[in-house]
Amino acid sequence: MSPKKITSSKLTNQQLQQLAHQVLNAADQRLIDNWMERMAMPNCAPDWFRQDIINHITTRAGREPDEIVRGMDAKRQRDAEAKARQEAAGPAQPVVNIIDLGKPAAGEQNPNTLVAHPCLGGCNTRLAVTIAEVKAQGAALYCAPCLDKAKKMQAHADAEAEKFLTTAGTGYYNCAYNNEQVLNWLLRNKKACTFENLTDACLALRSTLLPTLTIEQVRNMLPEEFNLRAKLEGSDVTGIMGGVDLKTLTTAKPEATIHSSNKIRTSELPPLDLAKGRGIRGAD
Repeated sequence: MSPKKITSSKLTNQQLQQLAHQVLNAADQRLIDNWMERMAMPNCAPDWFRQDIINHITTRAGREPDEIVRGMDAKRQRDAEAKARQEAAGPAQPVVNIIDLGKPAAGEQNPNTLVAHPCLGGCNTRLAVTIAEVKAQGAALYCAPCLDKAKKMQAHADAEAEKFLTTAGTGYYNCAYNNEQVLNWLLRNKKACTFENLTDACLALRSTLLPTLTIEQVRNMLPEEFNLRAKLEGSDVTGIMGGVDLKTLTTAKPEATIHSSNKIRTSELPPLDLAKGRGIRGAD
């Protein structure tokens, strides 16, 4: 492919590849990866492929690579400033119109005090709930129609996540670290939790997600590799690394087992209880 417009970039080849994985779709990412592989081959023209990569990102993303990076840096700066302002202002106080139904102890709020609280389903309905129910952030903060809608959305998201995990098998290591990376990708890209979007997330994050390991791979790790993996995966708490039960390292030829106690958290609704991957507290 002969470039018609010469667009330069201060980014390294690896940085261009990483940028392509952030802003381009899966097909374009594979094309960039192919060009990167061909650049490493003997008797090739690396500058030619580099220019192809730069022009392809510019054409697909609508902006030159360096301009995209500057935009990302500016957005991160704006987000950091907004977060700092929000933290300085303190948390919002949606609770109003307190009606005291008891005699609270000095300096404490009676958990049975009724307050007016907006429905978290976004319908602007104001609900009369207790302070205890507000702290629980459960089903009581939804009106009946919004609660039904939220439960259906949660059930659909759970089903899509289960379909993805079943289809991926050992190709996706189901652990808290990976699930958090996938969820954050969905939130950043404003994607719903569907089988297709979960697949796209894993393709985009394939260089950062933790893989499934065999017991031999764990045994052959260098100490620094083992410690880093244990820190990311929380193996000191779960006793699991890459699907391998670390207790079996002392036995002869154990079989690796897939640790699947973690569920992908599938909803961004604040009141949903996703600690176990599904359900709304108090809705059953």
